[in-house]
Amino acid sequence: MDWAAWLSIGLYVFSAIGVFVARNWIKAGIEKSVQHGFDAKIETLRTELLKSEETFKSDLRSKETQISALRDGVLSGRAQRQALLDKRRLEAVERVWSTISALAPYKGISATMAVINFDAAAKETPRNANLRKFFEMTTGAQIPEPMVLQNPSKDEQPFVSPLAWAYLSAYKAVVFSAFGRAKLLEFGIEEPKKLLATDYLQGLLKAALPHQVDYIDKVDPGSYHYLLDELEKSLLTELQKMLEGADVDEAGVAQAARIMSMVDKVTQENAKEITRAATAETR
Repeated sequence: MDWAAWLSIGLYVFSAIGVFVARNWIKAGIEKSVQHGFDAKIETLRTELLKSEETFKSDLRSKETQISALRDGVLSGRAQRQALLDKRRLEAVERVWSTISALAPYKGISATMAVINFDAAAKETPRNANLRKFFEMTTGAQIPEPMVLQNPSKDEQPFVSPLAWAYLSAYKAVVFSAFGRAKLLEFGIEEPKKLLATDYLQGLLKAALPHQVDYIDKVDPGSYHYLLDELEKSLLTELQKMLEGADVDEAGVAQAARIMSMVDKVTQENAKEITRAATAETR
């Protein structure tokens, strides 16, 4: 046998085996090195993620604390404002109702005018000084400074319901209208009805007390005095609703708007009546 050939074959086989083993060893080494590097990067990334998560949680807790403090501050401020507003509303309710008491002298004049035949008195006062004196005493004794009223509720409109303010305004319009008629008789104006504009007052009362339309249409303006107690009760009911925290309904707001529209017209006409009467007296 040719030993050289066998040796050559042996070397070839061992070389092939060596190459195979070396290649697998190198491959395993590379894979192990790559895996180690990958594992190291994964671990680094995991550590960074954990740190980021902790940082995020810490920031989140800090923000939650800030939001909670802000929310508590807002709620506390809102509660304080609501408490102040509730207190202010209670004061407004008290002052609105006290205005009714302050208007008692005007209501007294209204009661007097309700039992007087205005047409008969209007014919008599121009030539009857004693009768004019009676009306002068009626207005002057009860109202030392005519039409000058310390109105407790003059600044309370923003704090009461629209309907409560409308009822109060309607009440004032009725008593001031009676005062205006009494002043016309006091001045002894000829045909004072020409100076009166009762249509607006009639419309006002229909808006405030729509269920009393038939009565309002039938009676003389002097008899509107007998609706004052009902206006007082309506006002009191509305103020009690405010104290109970009842919401203002749409119908109430609409009615209040109608009443206030007529109140403005009546107020203007009352002022004109007094001005015309005073002008006529000086002639």
